[in-house]
Amino acid sequence: MENGLVTEMAAHMPTVNKYDTQLNRLLDSWDLIRSITEITCARQSKYITPNLISTQTSFKSLQDKLISQLVIESMNKLHLEMASKAQVAIDILIRNLFERTADVGFLATDEDLRMFLKNKRPSLSEKAFIKNRLHEYVIKYTVYDDIIVLDTAGVVKANLDMNNDIVDRQIDETLVKRTLETKEAYTQTFAHSALQSHKQNALIYSCKINESNDSHSKAIGVLCLCFKFKDEMAGIFSNLIDSDDKFVLSILDSEGHIVASSDEDHLANGKKMRIALGNALEVVNIRGRDYYAKTLKTRGYQGYEGMGWLGHIVIPCDGAFKTSIRANGTMDRVMLNSIISSSSIFSKELSEIASNAERLNVSLRRIVWNGQLMSRDLNKELMTSDETLHQLFNEISKLGTKTSNVFAQSIENLHETAFSTTLHDVAFLASLAIDIMDRNLYERANDCRWWAQTSEFRIILAKSEISKADQIKMTNILEYINMLYTVYTNIFVYDTDSKIIAVSNSQFENWVGYKLEASYCEENLRINDSQKYTVSSFDKTALYEGRYTYIYGAPITDIEDSNVILGGIGLVFDSEPQFDAMLQDALPSGEGDFGVYTTREKRVIASTEKKIEIGSMLDVDEIFFELPNGEGKSSIIVYEGAYYAVGCMTSKGYREYKNSDGYENDVLAFIFSFLGKAQEESVETVVDTSLIKPPKIGDMYKPEDSVGLATFFVGKDQLALYATDVKEAILIESREALVKFDTSSYFVEGTIKYKDTLLTIINLRALFNLNRNTTAEALTVIIIETQGGLIGLLVDTLFNVSRIGRNEISNVTINNMGGYKYVNGIVLYNDGLGKSNMITILDRDRITKL
Repeated sequence: MENGLVTEMAAHMPTVNKYDTQLNRLLDSWDLIRSITEITCARQSKYITPNLISTQTSFKSLQDKLISQLVIESMNKLHLEMASKAQVAIDILIRNLFERTADVGFLATDEDLRMFLKNKRPSLSEKAFIKNRLHEYVIKYTVYDDIIVLDTAGVVKANLDMNNDIVDRQIDETLVKRTLETKEAYTQTFAHSALQSHKQNALIYSCKINESNDSHSKAIGVLCLCFKFKDEMAGIFSNLIDSDDKFVLSILDSEGHIVASSDEDHLANGKKMRIALGNALEVVNIRGRDYYAKTLKTRGYQGYEGMGWLGHIVIPCDGAFKTSIRANGTMDRVMLNSIISSSSIFSKELSEIASNAERLNVSLRRIVWNGQLMSRDLNKELMTSDETLHQLFNEISKLGTKTSNVFAQSIENLHETAFSTTLHDVAFLASLAIDIMDRNLYERANDCRWWAQTSEFRIILAKSEISKADQIKMTNILEYINMLYTVYTNIFVYDTDSKIIAVSNSQFENWVGYKLEASYCEENLRINDSQKYTVSSFDKTALYEGRYTYIYGAPITDIEDSNVILGGIGLVFDSEPQFDAMLQDALPSGEGDFGVYTTREKRVIASTEKKIEIGSMLDVDEIFFELPNGEGKSSIIVYEGAYYAVGCMTSKGYREYKNSDGYENDVLAFIFSFLGKAQEESVETVVDTSLIKPPKIGDMYKPEDSVGLATFFVGKDQLALYATDVKEAILIESREALVKFDTSSYFVEGTIKYKDTLLTIINLRALFNLNRNTTAEALTVIIIETQGGLIGLLVDTLFNVSRIGRNEISNVTINNMGGYKYVNGIVLYNDGLGKSNMITILDRDRITKL
């Protein structure tokens, strides 16, 4: 990304600006340090200045990369969030509208409507009957605010909305003409209409009413279902936009005009927007203010894509990054550190920056450490210069720590943002998954109640004896319904003895005449309210070939007396593919991600992960299953040997479904996002040296009464060598630079070429029976002088070079150190902050005689 573009985009990112400012201040400090070195330590500066220049160059390069990556990561996070909301908005809407296309097609075949239209002079009682019929439909399918029946001349014969007085009026508009002329199964219209003149635009699904189910039969009228579009969009927007969000979400028509907006005061309906279908966010100007914009096409549902509408979202550029996502879960720091090394949610660029920042810090430690060695070596001649140089190295060390901390803090911030975003995303997707399920099953509850009101069923079941012709008629109706509503594998009608009279699927013809021994049948036959329905428990059933599913049902009552129950209807939901499709629509795109629906008792209803069988128990923490209805949780867990970000949401219903209709069935949706394989810590934790203070007890001693100690860490232990035995510390860029050879010494890491000589490297971790640090990229090696020549010691972290009073050293022997045979002394000191520390002095000769 070009520097100019980075600067322009970073202007709206407070966090990026904060770190850029801190890094620029540090860069100025490096200039100051270099100048002070050249002025006050002219003799030593020829050793120090080249290293400082190299450090500055690396620092500036890392700064540019970090700021660029911070901008990229921030933009990616925003892009994903905006795209997700826009995609969900349009796809949820399309799913809902797909159901409307089936509704209008089926209701148009209603025999009561046909009889009403054929009667040219209906009586008041007949008009009242048809209005009551429409009312029964709307109180079940509450997504409609009016149903309108017209004849072929466009005269309104009946409608439901008492505030929309259009009966007997001739409606001269293209909707009626288009509906009568189309060869399609239905017509969908979104425009201002005389049928609902009180609305700016009405969303109407219309269909021809023919004399019979034969598509070639004569048209006798038009049926219009008027959808509660504004009401529906308000519900969708409220689920996607929080009250403090600066996003404005909308639905656009194919030309970019707003048909629905989450903030009509800000972006009004009818306003034309620039369609932003590109791969990246686009910047658009709205009333003199720049916005990021994203537009998504629908992914469709079962081939249905609506009217070419688009999901669209915008957010002001100057407010897009002022709030950060906070997940509603907890993150264990040890677990997260383990995930960072293997997870795919972090970019390679970010990992590279972290690695290079650590290399820079290691390099700085080496510069300071070697400089301290050099200053102590000059101590005999240049006491004043040594003190100045010592202070200078302390300042370099402090500046190095500050530099490292800024990089570490910014990268940690990115990590936390990535984790929080991931947790937020899985929680959002779990909410989406349960919302899709609730919306879908709401329709199933409506279907069973409405189809139970089919007049032909009620008339036939009222007969004392049902003929073969009656059975065929019922079968034909059921087949037609099932053809329109493919979410069912079978629909059946049974009598008061629970004996099946007719089925929609010929595969189950052998069930006709079979008496069902099922509790849901008994429940149905006790209901005397057309608004009530039953749902079986989620169990295996022979009606679904021995698989798990729900069966929805409602009582069929006498057409003359609704208190008389004649039988019932059962709808066998095709649960496996339907639930799988719902979960698939909510899944993130990562490899290894999967979704699960469960009961509150942990029993699996559906899973996109083949290893998790339907009917089995989902083995995750009990806390998820204790969530109240309508609430969710996200957290990072270990499941089946892997780390996952898991989002969970409990069912809250949709409209009256599960809220006021008396049906209770707690379902939970889980979305698992794969983060990486779980792994045990292979290396003991390396101590944070910034929390340890070096000893200051040497200042009170004369040079002849003190000794220099070069200290470092291996694991959690602060170790030391006498400074006179140490030549310098070097960095090996990678393990590949080591020459391996066969040796029985497990602690020998290999050899390297050092100043025209081969240097053997001893791994102190292996020597002290600690796990080898195989993840470290740059290797720190201390070169010591022995009687047999030079040898290298591989350590974790360089710490400090300081002088210690000889009387502060406690000599030890092999016996009183419990066999720790490489030690010849220890130093105990207090860091001045009330914390006691110990330095273990290694015996050079004992190590080199291995």
